[in-house]
Amino acid sequence: MFAAVLVAGLGVSPVSASARPRLAGSNTIRGASSASLAVVLPAPVVVPLDDSIRQIVDVVEDGRAAGFALVATAMHGDVVPTFGAVVLGSCVKSACASPKDERVGVVFWEGETNDEGTRLELPAGRYTLHLIADGAPVVARLALPGLRGSAEFRPRRPSPPSVRSLEATFDDGVASAVYSAGEPVTVEGRASFVAGFMRLHSDFYTQGMIGHCVYEGAPPAAPVGFAPGCPAGTNFLVTYGVVTPYPFTQMFLIGATFGQGEWGLGSWYAAGAKVTDVTYNLFEFETPALEGGTRGSGEGLEGRSFDVGVL
Repeated sequence: MFAAVLVAGLGVSPVSASARPRLAGSNTIRGASSASLAVVLPAPVVVPLDDSIRQIVDVVEDGRAAGFALVATAMHGDVVPTFGAVVLGSCVKSACASPKDERVGVVFWEGETNDEGTRLELPAGRYTLHLIADGAPVVARLALPGLRGSAEFRPRRPSPPSVRSLEATFDDGVASAVYSAGEPVTVEGRASFVAGFMRLHSDFYTQGMIGHCVYEGAPPAAPVGFAPGCPAGTNFLVTYGVVTPYPFTQMFLIGATFGQGEWGLGSWYAAGAKVTDVTYNLFEFETPALEGGTRGSGEGLEGRSFDVGVL
């Protein structure tokens, strides 16, 4: 299954290689490449999922994706408590720098929330702290309400790259110019949060429509699988938006949570004329399978995006 998604100190605690370090009230995570570290959450905490998340999360970065994720090492009930925040940029190379107004913040989570879905409870216990980076230095800060002190972490265990740039295909049709990008997503772990981020820029007048495709099962090859309306799919989600005219720079985000198996995610844009530039980045954060190979449906993971410049 998938779910569609439309982030007073007591001194800095050194991270010991021989002991599992503890998270504190104020946590700083540093590094330049994706990596992980085993940590302990010493007491239960409740973190916000609404706009007040800006009070506890901050990410200073370059690169196409930068942030962190905190994932429990065992199930609690029928969920694996998870809390992560990432800033996605529009540039298309490792360690690149995107303009400040061409970035978007995304938060993803799994666990027990209040009825309104605005607060997430993270139980005490063992977690894996993931740094999300793309070849440029990242400084991510996470405040955990109710805990004291400060801690700094530099995860060392390498993690797979979490972002890739896709070249948008172009079809100059009779009635419109169509740009599309997307690809298969294979989830081998328990579940994945995946986000596709399309940026459009035009120096001249044009109007168009944007759509997003989600496939359960491997999609047809691009551009057919991610053409307007996702015509080759039997299980897909499409949303539309009208681009503001001349000149413009617009960003469009589609997020989804996938369980183990084969999926597809992509976007398309159809306009009355060519645009100046189109970029597309695909971000994926995969939570590992638990002992015993527990299969995941992806239904527990959720996410939301923030306006450009919030994080």
